[in-house]
Amino acid sequence: MILDLMRRRKRLFAWLFLPLLVVGLVAYLIPGAGMRWGQEIGAPFVAQVGSAEISPAELRDALFRFLRSSRVPYDRKLLRQLRIEQQILNQLISREIVFQQGRRLGVDATSEEIQEKILTVPAFLEEGNFFLQRYKAILRQNGLTVEQFEESIRYEIMQEKLRGLVTEYVNVSDWEAEEDFRLRNEKARIRYAVVDPASFEGKEFIGLDEIKAHYEENKSSYRLPEQRKIEYLLADTGRLRATFKPTAEEMQDYYRGNRSEFQVQEQVQASHILFKTAGESPESVQKIRQKAEEVLEEARAGKDFAQLARQHSEDGSAANGGDLGFFGRGRMVPEFERAAFGLAKGEISDLVTTQFGFHIVKVLEKQAARTQAFEEVKGLIESSLTSEKAEATARDLADKAFRQTRNERSFEDIAKELNLVTETSPFFSPGAAIPGIGNAPDLSTRVFSMTEGGVSAPQRVPNGFVLARLVQVKPSEVPEYEEVRRRVEQDLLTRKSNDAARSKAEDLVKKVRGGRKLSSAARRDRIEVKLSDPFSRNGSIPDLGASTALDEFAFSAREGEVSEPIQVGRRLVVAVLTERQDIDPEEFAAEKEEIRNRLLTRKRQTVFDAFLEGTRTRMQEEGKILVNQSRLDEISAQL
Repeated sequence: MILDLMRRRKRLFAWLFLPLLVVGLVAYLIPGAGMRWGQEIGAPFVAQVGSAEISPAELRDALFRFLRSSRVPYDRKLLRQLRIEQQILNQLISREIVFQQGRRLGVDATSEEIQEKILTVPAFLEEGNFFLQRYKAILRQNGLTVEQFEESIRYEIMQEKLRGLVTEYVNVSDWEAEEDFRLRNEKARIRYAVVDPASFEGKEFIGLDEIKAHYEENKSSYRLPEQRKIEYLLADTGRLRATFKPTAEEMQDYYRGNRSEFQVQEQVQASHILFKTAGESPESVQKIRQKAEEVLEEARAGKDFAQLARQHSEDGSAANGGDLGFFGRGRMVPEFERAAFGLAKGEISDLVTTQFGFHIVKVLEKQAARTQAFEEVKGLIESSLTSEKAEATARDLADKAFRQTRNERSFEDIAKELNLVTETSPFFSPGAAIPGIGNAPDLSTRVFSMTEGGVSAPQRVPNGFVLARLVQVKPSEVPEYEEVRRRVEQDLLTRKSNDAARSKAEDLVKKVRGGRKLSSAARRDRIEVKLSDPFSRNGSIPDLGASTALDEFAFSAREGEVSEPIQVGRRLVVAVLTERQDIDPEEFAAEKEEIRNRLLTRKRQTVFDAFLEGTRTRMQEEGKILVNQSRLDEISAQL
């Protein structure tokens, strides 16, 4: 479809650099793209949105693309803590809502619009010209077909059109634009003293009677939440991993069936020295060129390239000797990319001109596109297959154990028969880590909804699958005095030091309002007084940080006025407004349109997000969005 149009029509574009769509968020939400993590055997949907279904394969594909395209380290524990599979499923559901609402409102993307969007991606262009083979190659390197990529572009266009339709009425007033400008540009300056309660700690003796009295007066604040104790059976995936070792044939079968997972694109490691020319006059550009040519001669004469980069390069890589690391095609602007991939290892380029300036490029290493050999990835395959088998076996054992609990067999007997771990936990509170299991919010929620003697269905936990029997409930209670005496004593010490600090701060305010200067009044108590730099409403004072209460005083008080003690963290601040700088009306007038456009984009996105969220809530209430939690848990277990 789009390719036919492109063959007939090539266009020139002057875009500087757009993020490569292939590796963006949309890329891992494309249905059917990428490689699959294993086989589907009669798999039901993982989610249903209206009449559309999101299959387990689609979610796995999206997860796999996310892992390949993101810079998040592939750490199983981290991914599970982040519930990454749930987040990506939410994105897939939102995508389906956009498609369905777009169709309902008559929104779609034409072939011409998809073409125009593709032709704005610099990675697909050379000197402004679109090259079909380059386009296909880049998609192939990222595990995408042309059809899949065009579907992602169609989604982007539909989403943008739907956003425009939903937010057509949204506007930004002059008042809103001025408030935004004021927020960032109106400045205030204060003279301030900080009274720290920590400086009063340890100055007062506290008797046992006083501690006991404080406990009696504040018993309710020491009340403990309800706690519960469980007996549990654990199918431990860690233990099971040690019992499994995939055969050479199984690993070879996986390798043969998933070779594209192990493709490594052509890459080059290069260093460069950049001489910036952006915004310079033609005369200055000529001088910069002369300087660049002189450095090029030094580099070709054998002078250390890294040292030259540190001395002359004008970008962030200079500190690293100009080293840009390894990169594949589509990551750099076309002129730079052609030079880097056209040089041999150790070779230095002529001056390369890009929109950023003049570059001297040196290739440090080259890697040809290839498929990793089986021996290179054998360890990864073995680990992956072992994990998958351990997860599947653990789930199966937990299911068998659960079926046997219905026959009123003891956990001890079941554990012996199935070789599971059985333990009894100490008491724990809602949401707290469970000793021996760790952080398991789903299990904790389940346990605190059970009655004594009840047994939970298998629950996924960090180290496997757990069945829990509720053994005992300890009702919420106030602990005895001796159990919490040290905590009561510390609370009393903290309260006294806070009271002493507030009394000192209030006395300081009284003296200043009585006519004393803040510096003079504070000096007697050996409290340092500082003068802040000018700060805006959304700014901060270095040793205080951001404070809404301090902002409210600084931007509402009159010059010379002193504040009440302002709580900033635990400390108390007494401030005097010394200066307030109003906004410049001419500067605001010059920036008003830009501010209005920025605020309009933000407001429209907020309204559109609310529209999608409202649509999703309504569909959930009507039963039009369903999530198959058991299938989602299975996919999560494979991470």
